[in-house]
Amino acid sequence: MKDNVPTESKRGLSRLPWNALLWTAVIALLTTLTFHEGMSYELLSDWDDVTFVVKNPHIALNWKNFFFYLFHPFQDLFSPLPLWSLMVDRALWGLNPLGYHLHNLVLHILAAWALLAVLRKLGVRQALAGLGALLWALNPQKVESVIWVSERKDVLCGLFAFLAVWLFLEHRWGWCAFCTVLSIFAKPAALALPGIYVALAWGRDEAFWRREVVVPAAAGALAAVWSMVVTSQTNPGTVEASLWVPLHNFFWYPLTALIPFETNPFYPETIALDARCVAVLVGGTALLSVGVLLARRLGCAWRGILVALVTIVGAMTPVLGLLHYTNFRYCDRYNYLVSAAVLCAVCLLTELGFRRWPNPRLHRVVLVFLSIGAVIYASCSYLYVPYWENGVRLSYYGLQRPGQPNLKAYELGIMAGFRLGAVEYLDYLRQELPKRPPLTHFDVETSVLTLLLFMDAHQHFLEGDLQEAEKCYQQLIETMAQGRTAEVRIEVALPTPLIAWLYEDLATIAEQQGDDKKAAFYRKELMSE
Repeated sequence: MKDNVPTESKRGLSRLPWNALLWTAVIALLTTLTFHEGMSYELLSDWDDVTFVVKNPHIALNWKNFFFYLFHPFQDLFSPLPLWSLMVDRALWGLNPLGYHLHNLVLHILAAWALLAVLRKLGVRQALAGLGALLWALNPQKVESVIWVSERKDVLCGLFAFLAVWLFLEHRWGWCAFCTVLSIFAKPAALALPGIYVALAWGRDEAFWRREVVVPAAAGALAAVWSMVVTSQTNPGTVEASLWVPLHNFFWYPLTALIPFETNPFYPETIALDARCVAVLVGGTALLSVGVLLARRLGCAWRGILVALVTIVGAMTPVLGLLHYTNFRYCDRYNYLVSAAVLCAVCLLTELGFRRWPNPRLHRVVLVFLSIGAVIYASCSYLYVPYWENGVRLSYYGLQRPGQPNLKAYELGIMAGFRLGAVEYLDYLRQELPKRPPLTHFDVETSVLTLLLFMDAHQHFLEGDLQEAEKCYQQLIETMAQGRTAEVRIEVALPTPLIAWLYEDLATIAEQQGDDKKAAFYRKELMSE
């Protein structure tokens, strides 16, 4: 491994600790300044924060709940580590969002430090490694993972994945295995870690590679199997019918890791060979081709190139969409690990270039260029953070993005608008909806009429006009019934959370009218939702 140590490290080992300390401080300071505004934001109650924190029946800090998450999926996914950490937060902070946000931010900074350590271990000089880790930490795609409390999964998964890789390169097999398990227990996005270890060992071609791989790879494989077994209790996954989805994702993730041209909490649910998809395929192919050709030009062996490609593809495999478990086929937060692998490859290529052309002036120009990139990333993230203040701002942001917004943007916007009493925003939705065709989200299609009927009915309910509210709701139920077929008896006319509000309102109206039998019926329907 001595040959991988940069020249500057050999010249001044006595200065290395100070350089490392300086870069850890720079990363912590700039990341905090970029994301600090989001530390005061409320929990996103219209999103998953209400399920994970506010009304979670298993949030109390005790052994019963600890083992519950170890043996049961939560929201159709096995991710016990984030839920254990939220149990601690709930015990410490109650429902004060500051503690939860600070926890996420600290974990993200620690993940950036761990990535910095990985880059240094791979032989990247300090300044270049520091800028690489900083670019990763400030990428606008990280806003979703840091500000949204429920996405504690990302920051924990990334932190322990980077620690595991660093420990693997340090030949600390036991601790590597432990961090590998924790990373997979944080989020299934780390399922490919065992395969990455095999690739790294093969790339180094060391005689003791079997000993090097067997312990962490076996631990990771067992954790991956357990994750899939537990998840399959409620969600075995659905095979993606359209090949355009994984093909699009294969190029979209690396592209946005370097050029975050698309940040949006609401994503198109269908991918077709349109102009947008073609642009991603062409751009991704160009990025891949340039990277391979440049690596060869700099003297990198095919073995090293294959290891880099396998690592990037391994990080992408769980999020390509070949087998999906959630409503979204791709999104910003899924790029947490992929972007790290891509930036590692870029930093290694740059390091090879520095060694091939040892021109200090050229090196400074490249480092200045990367510093400008970090400033641009930080500015984009800083401007994006305020949209995560509440569900109304998020929904409005999603609706203003280019292209046809999906149903989720309207659903969450309606819920947040009523909860926050955002009258102007609800009026904006009423004016905007008639301009839209039927909306889709995953395999659900709804009409504009149903959303307008729901909004009118719930508005009458909040104003105390229960008779008019019931009349609108009954009309809405009749419309929903038309969305059922003999073969698939699924209500497709209204999103599930809004259906729950519908039955809750109807049950309350029935109770006010003294009709306990009807109220019990609506309560039963509510429970089934």
